[in-house]
Amino acid sequence: MSSIKQQFKVRLPWAIDLFRSIRGSIRAQYYKLFFRQKPSFVCPICNYKGPFANYNTLYTAIKHTQCPKCELYERHRLQFLVFSALEKQYNFSNMSMLHFAPETLFKKYFKSKLLKYHTADLESSEVNYRTDICKLPLADCCYDIVFASHVLGPVSKLSQPDKT
Repeated sequence: MSSIKQQFKVRLPWAIDLFRSIRGSIRAQYYKLFFRQKPSFVCPICNYKGPFANYNTLYTAIKHTQCPKCELYERHRLQFLVFSALEKQYNFSNMSMLHFAPETLFKKYFKSKLLKYHTADLESSEVNYRTDICKLPLADCCYDIVFASHVLGPVSKLSQPDKT
């Protein structure tokens, strides 16, 4: 992380969120203006309505996948919708969650919904626990919800037995 970004986070933590919000709003207006011919979608997370960005890799392209305003993908929208539906059945205000590799936008959302919200990651220093998901320094059953998205693929590869 750059030293300028670190200084902003320490001295003006609200400035990072403000910058993200402004950047997202500008990008959303750009997409609405320059990609009017593309199909329009609604993001349930940030309420953006308009065309979505494509995700391109060296080998493939996925059309209409990223919300230009909040920069989140299908998996995030699905997770948000599932959590919103579960919220109607369960009282999350009395529950605790351990969130692995937390997405910035979800941090605020989960903090506002749960009694106790902690984060964990192997590499990030901006979490409550800097740990390997396979070697948790926690007692069993100390969280009601464990949320791990987009980390299980690499974990399953690491936990495969050696074939030597």
